[in-house]
Order: sequence, then C-alpha cells, then structure tokens
Amino acid sequence: MTDMFCFQCQQTAGNKGCIKADACGKQPETANLQDELVYELICLAETTLAKGIRTKEADKLLIDG
Repeated sequence: MTDMFCFQCQQTAGNKGCIKADACGKQPETANLQDELVYELICLAETTLAKGIRTKEADKLLIDG
C-alpha cells in the first residue's frame, strides 16, 4: 500500500482519488498537509457558524486557506 492518497484536483482518475505519488507533481507529504489544512478550515467555519461570531480574521483565514 502506498502512503499517497489524494482527491484534491481534477487530475484524480475517475474522481476516485490518486494513489500514484508524483502523478501531478505533488508528493504524499504535500497532499497530507493540504488535507489537514482543509480539515482545520472546515472546523473554523463550523465553529464560527455555530457560535454566530464572524470576524474579519476568520474570514481572511478561510479565504487564504
């Protein structure tokens, strides 16, 4: 089994995810870091919605992320 699994771009075959490292130039470490970033951004968005608190700082983090 490979340590690469990525479903982040249009280059994933059949929309099932890519397990071939470097198929698009991305390494497994990069894919994993991007997944972590997306997870944290989702948590931030859910928290701000749940608490009803929207800040410019949170909005900027979401946009930049």
